[in-house]
Amino acid sequence: MRFVHKYLHILLFIITLSSCSLSKEDAALKRKIEEKSPQGPVWVKTEEIKLEQPRGKDTAFLIHVEVSHDYFFVKAHNNLLHVWTREGRYVGQAGTWGKGPGEYIEPSRLFFIDSSTVGVFDTARSVMNVYRIEKDKVVFIDQYSLDALKRMNPNEIKCDEDNIYLDYIYGTFDNNARVVKVDKKALFENKPLKEGQTYFNLFPLKKDKGFMGIENIFCIGRDYLYFRDTMKPFTGKSGDGFNTPFIYQGTKDGKIRKRFNVGNGLGWFFLDKINKVLCVHTSIEKGEFEENIFSLKSGKLLMSRVYSFGEFIVLTVGKDRSGLSHTITGEGNSMVIIAEPVEDGKTSTILHICEVDLGLGEENEEE
Repeated sequence: MRFVHKYLHILLFIITLSSCSLSKEDAALKRKIEEKSPQGPVWVKTEEIKLEQPRGKDTAFLIHVEVSHDYFFVKAHNNLLHVWTREGRYVGQAGTWGKGPGEYIEPSRLFFIDSSTVGVFDTARSVMNVYRIEKDKVVFIDQYSLDALKRMNPNEIKCDEDNIYLDYIYGTFDNNARVVKVDKKALFENKPLKEGQTYFNLFPLKKDKGFMGIENIFCIGRDYLYFRDTMKPFTGKSGDGFNTPFIYQGTKDGKIRKRFNVGNGLGWFFLDKINKVLCVHTSIEKGEFEENIFSLKSGKLLMSRVYSFGEFIVLTVGKDRSGLSHTITGEGNSMVIIAEPVEDGKTSTILHICEVDLGLGEENEEE
């Protein structure tokens, strides 16, 4: 513990020195963040939604929640998929267990294609099911094989207005793509997946000697993609690996635009909701994270502080993490949805929706 405190004092001293070199614009950003969120963390609770308990359905524990303007698309603890409206009214179940059309064995990646169309990737069969949400039911549209991509199962699937982006967890061969972009029209117009026409390999990587592969940390901002690599050595030991020091900002046609040097610590990152800063959370000891905030425009470190995710949960929900789950989602991964199970016969779950809000003003285009 004494070492940790010594480390923090040194860190704060370095940050104080570095702040002297900030531009006027960056210094103004830093002041706004300190005024809005002096203690951290950066998430602010914006909504609390009670989800209706559906009759005859086991939805007591939700392990993944995705959200659109109109609906919640969720996976329950028993691997069944369900939809509620943003107001909390239950709409229906999406598919069921099985191997037939609209069914799934191991649903692992949930995403919204548009506000009322959802997709899920079945890891066991390497297929993607698509459903349309209607007023009182969820209707299966079609099932799509991703065999043409000739990749392992995607780690993340995210969408923007025109495309679906599949982030691939391992890249073990020269010129293997970190991200594959699929034109949405290929799905809805029943076009075959063909490289360079309906799907595009972005950000090819080179194999590093002595490493079995690369795991991506990935998010989509308003105008750019962001990714960071975790190197996995051949040892096979659990926990081995390290984050490469750079987070890359890339265009949606696969060009690297800029990179941010954020160090090697294991952790994750996200954007603020108006795309002015990049937040990097690095694990330093059990339950505690170092939060570093960078300007997206200059790449400069604006500030650094330590916070406890457990304390954030208690402040947000009023109880510790036991029995709770959380999903990091939204544009730029700027939203955390905490699912709190409820057993009162009327409410299935309370969703606590938190967004990254640093008081930085109105919406802004990424720099």
